[in-house]
Amino acid sequence: MTGSRMRLAIAGMLGSVFALLFTGGAMAQPAQGQQFGDWVARCTVPQGAQTQSCALLQNIQQKTPDGKRRSLLAITVGYQGPNKVPTIILRVPLGIYLPTGLTLEFPGAKPVRIVLEICAPNGCVGAAALTAEMLDAMKKGDRGKVALQDNRRRTINIPISLKGFTAGFASLGNG
Repeated sequence: MTGSRMRLAIAGMLGSVFALLFTGGAMAQPAQGQQFGDWVARCTVPQGAQTQSCALLQNIQQKTPDGKRRSLLAITVGYQGPNKVPTIILRVPLGIYLPTGLTLEFPGAKPVRIVLEICAPNGCVGAAALTAEMLDAMKKGDRGKVALQDNRRRTINIPISLKGFTAGFASLGNG
């Protein structure tokens, strides 16, 4: 997928529901809201589509000093586009140092740098195709992390739970 097509896909996602980007097949898919460990399935019928599309989501939150919760990292994994490419989309809050982007790491796979392409009031978004090596590491592992830098250029590592990922991803079929 070309860079401009990826940016257009990411821009469309910012409407409100990340799962609208992912195109599903005719295979059995997870139920809306079905929990897979620390992942949840979200399914929709994208505008103009005939079939339901599903993706896995995980929202990592932090408690603020006033007791509220704020999202640190929203992760969406599914199949994107007509070629059904396994894709990860990450959304982080505003106020991070953009030039360094994000680094996605899972034990057993090479780290992947993700460029943050679009920022909106609800955060900044970047996406990457998941290689076979990365998917394998996600299925075999129990944790990963996303590294970013705050506006003071301090590195922040956000842990990602992979509990339930293997079963959740399998429930998506082959896109």
